[in-house]
Amino acid sequence: MPTHEDSGQGALPLDQLGQLRSDVRHLQSDVTEIKSEVRATHQRIDALGGKVDAFRDKVDEKLANLDKRFDEKLTVLDRKIDERLGELRGNTDKRFNEVQARFDGVQGRFDCVQGKFDGLTKEIAALGAKVDGAKLWAVLLFISMFGSLFVVIAHAFKWF
Repeated sequence: MPTHEDSGQGALPLDQLGQLRSDVRHLQSDVTEIKSEVRATHQRIDALGGKVDAFRDKVDEKLANLDKRFDEKLTVLDRKIDERLGELRGNTDKRFNEVQARFDGVQGRFDCVQGKFDGLTKEIAALGAKVDGAKLWAVLLFISMFGSLFVVIAHAFKWF
């Protein structure tokens, strides 16, 4: 056995040292390869980030256009609704005015009938006054007939 193996200082034979160097070089090449793959991955991620940013910008633009179109449609729809409500209000007002005119006509008829009833009431009151006068006249006639009959009876019995 060689003396450098027994010394306990950890000395390695030359072929093991060469093998270690080969392993280190192999590890260095693997690390270099990993680094190049990491760089390529970073470049792909950056490129993908650019694509994502471009896609986000397109989506934002499309959403803005959609929002603009939606606002335009809502504005048109709001205008149409306002116009239709205006027409309905006009039609409703027109119909209410027609109904009001008809009610006014009916009210005129009622006023005419009321006037006739008022005239009839006055005539009945006048007739009542005439009847009262006729009653008085009838009572006076009755009294005068009674008096005349009494005079005739008194003459017949020679009371006077």
